[in-house]
Amino acid sequence: MSERNLQIAMGALSPPLKEQVKDQGGVIDDKDAERLQRHCDAVTGLYIASYIPASVAEKARRKIMKDIAKVVSKEQDSPPA
Repeated sequence: MSERNLQIAMGALSPPLKEQVKDQGGVIDDKDAERLQRHCDAVTGLYIASYIPASVAEKARRKIMKDIAKVVSKEQDSPPA
């Protein structure tokens, strides 16, 4: 699943990463989802607490999105359970 086809919301009120990927027909490993969700939550927490400005949060989110795109695959590409 390419990065431009995958839309992930990141922020305090966003659904969990794994749920967003699944809703778009993608598959993400549980360990990857947990790790990347922690990163998303950390950036959000730092931004809300005013430790980082919006520009830094956005730059971090873009990097996280690149990592998400690397580990997400299309449902039909995954082996049967």
